Amino acid sequence: MNAVLSIVLTHLGGERGRPWLSWRRAVCPTEDLLVLFRGPADQAGTLGHDPCLPVPEFRINTRDHQRERQSFVPIWSLVSNWIKGRSYTHVLFMEYDHLPLVPDLVDRWAGYLAGRGADVAGFAVARVDGTNNPHALYHDVDHQFTRFLETISCRADKRVVLSMLGTGSLWTREAFDAVAAVAEPFPVYLELWFATVAHHLGFRVVDMPPEQKRWVRSQGEFSKRIREAREAGAWSIHPVKCPPDLALAPAAAQPR
Repeated sequence: MNAVLSIVLTHLGGERGRPWLSWRRAVCPTEDLLVLFRGPADQAGTLGHDPCLPVPEFRINTRDHQRERQSFVPIWSLVSNWIKGRSYTHVLFMEYDHLPLVPDLVDRWAGYLAGRGADVAGFAVARVDGTNNPHALYHDVDHQFTRFLETISCRADKRVVLSMLGTGSLWTREAFDAVAAVAEPFPVYLELWFATVAHHLGFRVVDMPPEQKRWVRSQGEFSKRIREAREAGAWSIHPVKCPPDLALAPAAAQPR
């Protein structure tokens, strides 16, 4: 049986951050939730959730994510240390504005992962080396990343670079801990780092189904489309930048 730790990363404290956590409690009341707060450490307790851990600000609070090479590596390390001695089999990471729409989100996601025989499932997973992907091109100028991959890879083709959105992904415990143990040798944008490192350590990384990818994007605003997404069969939705209306939560929490 799967034991999934759900992680939510937020920078909103106090009254500003609580609506998103209230939504999660209404839609997924049984999930085992760890909140990671990337605001001032003394405000972590204002969210009214336990456990809630402050996270280091090292390259997390970026404005131009690609050029500043935003990193969640400290988050993976923090969580990997926190779960030592705990019997979780999977780790589900989501940003605060990536909302669940079904009460059994972790079961559906884990079922999809198992069905694909994979270790990591996220959104917009694609091979980008040798393409005009802007993230790949930005990192390929000095070939540092490629040379680094050669030092860790167990793959025959050590040139593979994968991209995956950072907003939400499900990991087996083994894959999560293994990637968390790899030190970032120089700044690498998170959308390239996690999927690529996982791949080269021998783990299978897969994209989410098309019908789910429709409702999870890197940009936009889905705050007014929550009901539409739920009726279309979406498991989750991103981004939602306005406080979600709890009046929608009971309907969203109906079983399949």
